[in-house]
Amino acid sequence: FAVRNKIQRTMAKIKEDIFSGFSGKLGNVVGCKGKNGYYLRTRPEKYRDAKSKGQMQQRSKFMLANELLKNFTPLLRIGYRYCDGKRSGFTAAMSYVMANAICQGEEGTSIDYEKVKIAQGTLTTATEAKVELEKSKAIFTWKDNSGRGDAQPEDNVMTLVYNRMKGQAVYQLHSAQRSDGYCELPLPEEWQKEDLTVYIALENEERMCVSNSECLWNGVCTERNTD
Repeated sequence: FAVRNKIQRTMAKIKEDIFSGFSGKLGNVVGCKGKNGYYLRTRPEKYRDAKSKGQMQQRSKFMLANELLKNFTPLLRIGYRYCDGKRSGFTAAMSYVMANAICQGEEGTSIDYEKVKIAQGTLTTATEAKVELEKSKAIFTWKDNSGRGDAQPEDNVMTLVYNRMKGQAVYQLHSAQRSDGYCELPLPEEWQKEDLTVYIALENEERMCVSNSECLWNGVCTERNTD
């Protein structure tokens, strides 16, 4: 029998006799069946759950970032696809938000939504991007800066509005083109007078590069807000 250091939570059962093998737990010994027959392994004496202050804070950061970003995963797959070829867009976004957009204060862990990035890249951003929030839509405007740097008229505009009170997001992966200078994003009417954060980012037509996202609004949605 081979001896291994893992846990199996079952009762021990003798198959035929003690020499033909058993499966399950017997005291501190666990019997299992593998490709090469039955084997034994010992259980760890004690399971230690990491609960230091630093580890608890890290868990809190992870939970906050995950609760936020899971609401717009498809957008992150585009916005972070070029950051690290070995990681998914969601994982890269998690890493960035945890390191740069989560604060630890006296009242606990919180997100600085203005520091959140829904996209990271080198593509030229939109010029003078603004947003106006109305009862049932967000109106985005910007100046067409095609030809500046690597900006092209056909670059795709991505928009997102996140409701911090409800933990919900509304977004569009293809809202408009850079040359349009204008687009609208429909919003639920019940979001009126609730805390919203608004972002914009761009992706080039060849889908080879994205811009850094910008936070255009972080406050309460009233009858008409102008940034």
